[in-house]
Amino acid sequence: MKRKSNSGRKSRQIVVDRVKPNIVDSEGSTSLIRGAPFVKKKYSLNIRKKMSESAKKRWATISPEERFAISSKISATVKAGYKNMNQKQRQEFSVIRKKALTPEVRERIASNVSIFLQSNPDAIENLRVKGGNASRKYHSTKTEEERDRRAKAISKGVKREWASCSEEEKEKRITRFMKSLSIRPTKPEKIVGQYLDKNYPGEWKYNGDTSAGVVLAGLVPDFVNVNGKKLVIEVFGRFFHDPAVSTRQLKWERTEQGRVDTFKTVGFDCVIIWEDECNDMDLKRILTEVQG
Repeated sequence: MKRKSNSGRKSRQIVVDRVKPNIVDSEGSTSLIRGAPFVKKKYSLNIRKKMSESAKKRWATISPEERFAISSKISATVKAGYKNMNQKQRQEFSVIRKKALTPEVRERIASNVSIFLQSNPDAIENLRVKGGNASRKYHSTKTEEERDRRAKAISKGVKREWASCSEEEKEKRITRFMKSLSIRPTKPEKIVGQYLDKNYPGEWKYNGDTSAGVVLAGLVPDFVNVNGKKLVIEVFGRFFHDPAVSTRQLKWERTEQGRVDTFKTVGFDCVIIWEDECNDMDLKRILTEVQG
């Protein structure tokens, strides 16, 4: 490894000869993945900040197409290098990766992704399409037994990871996820919201997109009382929440009684308004009883 100088000053660019793919060892030596350097060099905090700001400015000036091309090239390079690693090298790489992905880094990445998706609605649809195509392509090569085994393993891992999170962390993740979906009120929710604004001004706020910042027992109520009462409103559609209508087995917390009981565990009362009750007469009857 050698450094190039520019006008007598040392350049921060590190030139690495193309050699056989290697991996950073436990001592923190130079690592290459198909010639891409992973250098464990400790820069001062001041230099790291300057490098970060420089990279951000450059990234802001390039087009989305160029960003995608750069990201794709990096991803392909890392994948190719990982494929050529032996088992020991992969284990060491995994350890280093986990150390690098600190909670602060994960938080920053999630925040940046959320901001990008909110400002680029088309990107959400593109992700859904690409994700769906990739999933179908993968599953088409597997037997039903292999697909079931993989699905169970993923489900088990997600549940274990979720169970290890604190309530505060769960709320943060749910909020980020809901915001990334760019959720808008449904037609029944709009009707209820308009009725609340007209008859109970300043007492209720829409929260279906977590805009009010309320997550209770891992659930996001549609409307929350902001006038000091521990009271929420859920607007339910028959297909998604009524066991007599839905064509799939519903989780307990998705049913009317299950939702009421779940919010009760955190000290909140819940009013369920069904989609066929979203009219002035039924809303007046239901909300008069609640407010009374």
